[in-house]
Amino acid sequence: MDELTALAEFRSNTPGPSIAETTAARDLLLAAIEQERTVRMPRPTRRAFPAGRRAHRGLLAVTALSCAAAVVIAVLAVMSPGHRTNRPGPRSEALTAVYVLRKAASAAARQASGHGRFFVSESEYIDPGNGQDVPAKRTIWTGNGVTGRLVQSGPQHGSASIPPGISFGRLVITWAQLHRLPTAPSALLAVIGRASRNTGQPPAQADFSTIVGLLFESPTPPALRSALFIAASRLPGVRLVYNAHDLIGRAAAEVYLPPAFPGNDGYALFFDPSTSAVLGTAELVGSRVQCPPGSEYAVLATGYVNSDRQLPPGAQRSLKPVIWRRSAPGCPQPSSDQPSASPSPGG
Repeated sequence: MDELTALAEFRSNTPGPSIAETTAARDLLLAAIEQERTVRMPRPTRRAFPAGRRAHRGLLAVTALSCAAAVVIAVLAVMSPGHRTNRPGPRSEALTAVYVLRKAASAAARQASGHGRFFVSESEYIDPGNGQDVPAKRTIWTGNGVTGRLVQSGPQHGSASIPPGISFGRLVITWAQLHRLPTAPSALLAVIGRASRNTGQPPAQADFSTIVGLLFESPTPPALRSALFIAASRLPGVRLVYNAHDLIGRAAAEVYLPPAFPGNDGYALFFDPSTSAVLGTAELVGSRVQCPPGSEYAVLATGYVNSDRQLPPGAQRSLKPVIWRRSAPGCPQPSSDQPSASPSPGG
């Protein structure tokens, strides 16, 4: 039995790790392989290695690769399902964030385009910064050239008409303009940069906020979604939380940019790298990334429909239990004690 077969059969009956855990371990393996490639053995000063030594050098390379694989196994054993690790150092975060964003970009590019008069997004949220510190539901119908609708439950319960258009940084654009945005990442970042300036945020945070908005509740076509994930991977300081979970407890990759300075906002995007499905977003407050978010949303269902009374496939009749991080030292105080679960009925 060779080494690869042995690795494939190792603990084959044990449930596998989550997507984020697998991604983190894969990146460690790739980093180890890359490091091995950069190692150069000293050149002989008098004569070349004989054939026997060439074979020995090949054995050293195989041994190094086996050691790297052993590192992966050890990482997977430590990162057991359900265990949330601390955020790693900036170098590892940057490498892994780029990888999962590009993986999501590849998945998005393979999806089919949707069609309909409205794009509807249903989400569950908590927004203590605006007095919404109990879970509630938000459903928004964005119309293609027609008036849309917003429905919310909880203390802010109600329904309101919303004008046609899609938020794009400081601008509001039409569906046609959205579909004409460039899909080359460099050109897209340039357009995003022009639309996101003069918002009171540093450039990277402003650009990331615009990207998150387009991925969260907008009728973004597959090619543009793919380009947005790649554009996010090019922003300086983008980081990843290993083994993250969204507001309602689903395993996710959490890519974020922390606040640039106290009083500034940071943003997080929760998604599945294998499908590119956006699971939620969060607004980060305070100077510490460990602080509870100022608001957090979990996407319940999205889709294209032809009426502002029609719900997308998978729409929820009730709210889900939420997982909410409580305050930590040095963090702004929430408006009230945060709930540990949502009420049983939804709006």
